[in-house]
Amino acid sequence: MMCGVGKSTSCRQLFKDCKILTVMSIYILEVLCFLKKYKSAVQKNEQIHDHNTRRNMNLYIKPCNTNLYKKSVINMGI
Repeated sequence: MMCGVGKSTSCRQLFKDCKILTVMSIYILEVLCFLKKYKSAVQKNEQIHDHNTRRNMNLYIKPCNTNLYKKSVINMGI
């Protein structure tokens, strides 16, 4: 029993008060940190297309056929 509350008490406010990230928030943070660290390995749309596009600064999503790549950190992060 953490923070002296019962089992049925909502954790939402407790997480905010204790400044604890949820598991999903930690995963998103780690993916973003990974992409920042290895940003040179990821291409942008401007490197793929010769013409000027509206989203040329966005990261390029490679077409993927396997579930392994679809669930990879790089693909999920983009």
